[in-house]
Amino acid sequence: ITDYSASLDKIKIIPNFIDQQRIDDLAIEEVDHEWLNDREKGVPIVLSAGRLDLQKDWNSLLLAFEKLQSKIKTKLIIIGDGPDRKKIESHIKESGLENTISLAGFQLNPFCWISKADLLVLSTFGEGFPNVVIQALACNCPVVSTDVPSAPREILENGKWGKLSKIQDINSLSDCMFESLSSQSSLNLKDRAQKYSKDKVIVEWYKVIEGN
Repeated sequence: ITDYSASLDKIKIIPNFIDQQRIDDLAIEEVDHEWLNDREKGVPIVLSAGRLDLQKDWNSLLLAFEKLQSKIKTKLIIIGDGPDRKKIESHIKESGLENTISLAGFQLNPFCWISKADLLVLSTFGEGFPNVVIQALACNCPVVSTDVPSAPREILENGKWGKLSKIQDINSLSDCMFESLSSQSSLNLKDRAQKYSKDKVIVEWYKVIEGN
């Protein structure tokens, strides 16, 4: 704002939108992964999704997940691909976590994975607008996100709709994951996702266009 000498009263922030009906249609598709198809005596499944690179801070997630195992038996599936895949694979092998962490690669339809998971975790230390957080809410999947200085706190309404972890803090991330998996919320997360529905966001764009 300062750099471009823009007046605050002339700035309008419009978020990305979701198509809830399309997400609902895609969410019911089957997933080719035994951990999600055979829920192994109720073992909760944590899911994370994104490009396998430095920015997403997979190292903190892996260490936090390893710490979580002392409190609750769970499994982690990571969907996505990227330059750090080999590094993540090595970490998993060296830590002896091959039976509890699965790298499922890029998935064209992430919604059917998210909808079947017990928790979605975003461990990033740098993010603009995290679509995956809204998409998880739209799938009624609980969320833990790092409290990066951008949209997660706004989307989750200061922690009302999901847990906010300290950035690059393994203990905080592990605790948030444990608290989320251990608690039962009566909130319908789709209600929050509707703030970002296609119809509502398009109306905001029309207001801006008509105002000019």
